[in-house]
Amino acid sequence: MVASSRSAFDPLELLAQCKNLVRAHLVAPWDNPSVSSYPVVLSHLRSLCLRIAMRSPHATVLFLNYLTAPVLDELHLVFPSNSTWDESPITAFQLRSPSITTLKISGYTSDMTFEAVKAALLNAPLLTHLSIVCCDTWLLKYVLDALSLSGDESHILVPRLHILTLKCSQFRKSEDTVRGIIDSRWWPDDELSMHGAARWSRVNLTELSECSSPEFGIGPELRDKMETLQQSGLDVNIGVASLLDLE
Repeated sequence: MVASSRSAFDPLELLAQCKNLVRAHLVAPWDNPSVSSYPVVLSHLRSLCLRIAMRSPHATVLFLNYLTAPVLDELHLVFPSNSTWDESPITAFQLRSPSITTLKISGYTSDMTFEAVKAALLNAPLLTHLSIVCCDTWLLKYVLDALSLSGDESHILVPRLHILTLKCSQFRKSEDTVRGIIDSRWWPDDELSMHGAARWSRVNLTELSECSSPEFGIGPELRDKMETLQQSGLDVNIGVASLLDLE
């Protein structure tokens, strides 16, 4: 199902009529839900993509306050240029969706904070797949900083995470952190039982060509590191993508 602000129905009323919905791509903007709006429980929803509105980002995220998806498996949040990350409704929605295993965050967020990113990971304890698609430095930095905390096995945010996808433009400034994060979850087969977190099974690193330049993209040291890890058995993919693939 794809719903947008151009739909003839109020989005909540529309969703309320789709109790068996399994996948949804919701395209905003919407105004604030009316006072008559009521919580909608989608008991079968497995995959949700929500595009945050540029015109009314706060209202769009507040839409999540009226939605419950108890068996949700995939959550994709798309932030157009200079949109807003509103932590409280996103956190509350995640707490009502405790089964999320795949989280994807795409776009440009003007007010992203480290604490917001950390909360998004902390509230997804079953997370196995994490994908970040961005054309700025802050989202990548905060995600890497949050994952760096997982290097301490006494404080692992996402212990089941094993597939990481980073599609960005500013790798060069964060190469040491990227290498450290990958090293922190890669060990020989005979050490699998010694660690409190899953080992990486796949790492995807992709440069966004239109907003990257040679001095900011994936550098030779990181490429060499990935090649070494690939030779040791890690599934590594390095590539270049168009900005049109931001989602």
